[in-house]
Amino acid sequence: MKDEGRTGQEKNDNLVDFKYSIQDLVNLEQLRNIFEKFTESTGFTIGFLDHPGLNILIATGWRDICTKFHRACPASIKNCKKSNTHLLEQLKELGQIVIEECDNGLVDCATPIVIKGKHIASLATGQLLLKQPDIKRFKRQASMFGYDEQKYLEAIKDIPVVSEEKLKSVTSFLGEIAAVISELGYTNLVLKEEAVLLDKEITERKKAEEALKARGEELESKTQNLEEANIALKVLLKRRDEDKAELENRILLNMKALATPYLEKLKMTVLDENQKTYISILESNLNDIVSPFSHKLSSMFLDFTPTEIQVANLLRQGKTNKEIGGLFNCSPRTIAFHRDNIRRKLGLKNKKTNLKSYLLTLQK
Repeated sequence: MKDEGRTGQEKNDNLVDFKYSIQDLVNLEQLRNIFEKFTESTGFTIGFLDHPGLNILIATGWRDICTKFHRACPASIKNCKKSNTHLLEQLKELGQIVIEECDNGLVDCATPIVIKGKHIASLATGQLLLKQPDIKRFKRQASMFGYDEQKYLEAIKDIPVVSEEKLKSVTSFLGEIAAVISELGYTNLVLKEEAVLLDKEITERKKAEEALKARGEELESKTQNLEEANIALKVLLKRRDEDKAELENRILLNMKALATPYLEKLKMTVLDENQKTYISILESNLNDIVSPFSHKLSSMFLDFTPTEIQVANLLRQGKTNKEIGGLFNCSPRTIAFHRDNIRRKLGLKNKKTNLKSYLLTLQK
């Protein structure tokens, strides 16, 4: 897809901070490796596209029916491009999942990657069916586009039939992984830019200090002012480190709360030994991504289970035990048990401190 008709301002409006595209924020080879392992372990295809250009950046596991038939024929590939554009242009906000049957009869599902309110990429999976294939329809299609009918119908047999719920779950999980990696990339970019600016300022101030000292006693007052400025700069540097630690803390907690539960659910499905190995590799890769941050986090948060993190977040939002129990499909008593564990791990056991108020202070 091309976007020659867009003005420079329109292009910038689709960039994070008006300057970062998805290619700036993620290591595509690292993300490709994770997606390939996921495809090998689950059988789901993946397409990762930039927005609004709709250029395919990563494609894993694409099926023969698409690569050897639909996208290999000039007539049917028009259906592919038309369907892809219609599917992806419906994506507007974070967490949205759109499922749609393409003009060639397969089902695709997509979700947007949104960073700082900017839709900068889309993640799609599909090339599958939600019900058994209509063989008559595909025979007509083979005749219409001049496919070898026997080989085309053989390719149809390889298309998996899955439930809509499972399709949405897999798409959401992949979207969360891509979003977390994008957030990490954005954080690293910003920190590097800030570090360069601060290093430059420190170098300039040091040169000024040396010049002032060379002029002797008459510039003593200016030297004093420079020393005070250096003290202020150290305070700024300390604050930058504190902000960085807080941001890294949130990123790791988000990974544990948003990605790990879905990975655990996937591990509980029926898998053969090879698939279990791939899942283990995928889990290890995800842990490697966030490992630079792990040593900086408070032990009280690392002790939380994924369920406790989710319950704590809902308590912070003011939800009652009954309301949370309804969301988790369990009794209020079970939520009360998690609530007691949270108080204990936060050091609030047998104290009168309001748990919601305390949790609110932790996000500041």
